[in-house]
Amino acid sequence: MFSDQFRRGESEKGKLAGVKGSKLISGLSDVAWKAFQSVNQRLPEGESIRPSWAPGPLLKSYERTSPPLGFPRETDSLCPTCVKEVRNAVITGEVSLETLMHQHPGEIKAQIVEDNGQVVMRKNCPKHGEFVDVLSTDLDETSKLLKTKTFIDTELQTFSSAAARC
Repeated sequence: MFSDQFRRGESEKGKLAGVKGSKLISGLSDVAWKAFQSVNQRLPEGESIRPSWAPGPLLKSYERTSPPLGFPRETDSLCPTCVKEVRNAVITGEVSLETLMHQHPGEIKAQIVEDNGQVVMRKNCPKHGEFVDVLSTDLDETSKLLKTKTFIDTELQTFSSAAARC
């Protein structure tokens, strides 16, 4: 222990200085944040950003809502067969790329339900029939995870990126 500190040029006195310096920086940043928040609350709220690709202005953080979680619930999904057909049609030139933006081919409703201790997504495409995807094999752990914000954000991104890859 002593030799490690000696090699790094540390001592008990140097350690305390680092702790005091860290506390000082932490305290100053806390004061700066509170000052920033105070000024921010007094300024008038500006208009929401309206990107050209969005159908309307983007919502402020306090205007956004979280999707309902738990089971059973309904969500949007994609028919895997329709997605493959449309992707191939776009690649071969039979269908324009704008079709994906305006018609939403393959988009269907799905139900997320508990089935024999598993969490499954059931979806029914009018053209290709029913599909069942297993989302989780452990209902209890999934129920616990759904209560944490980190899981919600990660899963929503995962579902979105998985749907985009189909």
